[in-house]
Amino acid sequence: QGSSTMAGQPNYTNETNVVGRHKFLFPAITFNNLAVGGTVHTDYIAAEADVNALRVPGALNVYALQWGSKDMPTSFSHATLLALPLHVNRMRAAGWIIVLLTQLPRSDATYNSRRNTYLNPTIRGEITAGRADFCLDWGADSVIGTDAAGSDTDIIYDGTHPSTYTHQYGYANHTLAIINAITKPRYVLSWRGSLLLQEEGTHLLLENGDYLPLED
Repeated sequence: QGSSTMAGQPNYTNETNVVGRHKFLFPAITFNNLAVGGTVHTDYIAAEADVNALRVPGALNVYALQWGSKDMPTSFSHATLLALPLHVNRMRAAGWIIVLLTQLPRSDATYNSRRNTYLNPTIRGEITAGRADFCLDWGADSVIGTDAAGSDTDIIYDGTHPSTYTHQYGYANHTLAIINAITKPRYVLSWRGSLLLQEEGTHLLLENGDYLPLED
C-alpha cells in the first residue's frame, strides 16, 4: 500500500521491479499491488475494509505499507503522524502481519528534513512499540537512503521516484530477507503443550489459521 514511490503506476519502473520480482521469485504467493499514485494517508484509511477483504484464511497475510509519501510535500501535518499507529493497530487486529517502509530521500530539501525529523522516526517507532512486525528501513541505508542520494539520478531518477537500480538494490539488501523471515517454514512440537503448530519464520501458524508473533 502506498503512493507512486511504492509501486503505484505502471509507467514507473517500480511496478515491474517491486511486484514483478516478487511474482517471479515466489510464484506460490499472491501479491496485490494496492499502491496508487497521488494517494495520501486518508486514502489508506478509507481502503481498510477493501484491503481486509483480500485476506486469505489459513495463510500468512502480509500488509506492506509506505506511509506519508504524498503527505510530506503537500498536506503534511501532525495528523499524518498520529493516524499511523491507529491504522496499524486496526490492520493488525484484522489479522495482518505488518511491514512498514521508511521513506527514501528526494531532491527536495524540505521533504528530506520532514522525513528525517518526523516521518521516518514515527514509522520506526511502530516497530519499537510492538504494533508493527517488520521495518524495511530503506531510508536509513548508507547507499540509497542518504539525503545526497535524493539528487543522484541513478538512485532517485527524477528527484522523487526510486530508479530501477534502487528497487533492485533494496529488494536484494532488505526486502528479500524479510520475505524469507516471514515465510521460511520451521516446525515445533507444541504450544502450551497442546497444539501441533507450524512456525513460519517469526510467527506461529495455528491449526485454525490464526497466527501468533513469536517473542524474542
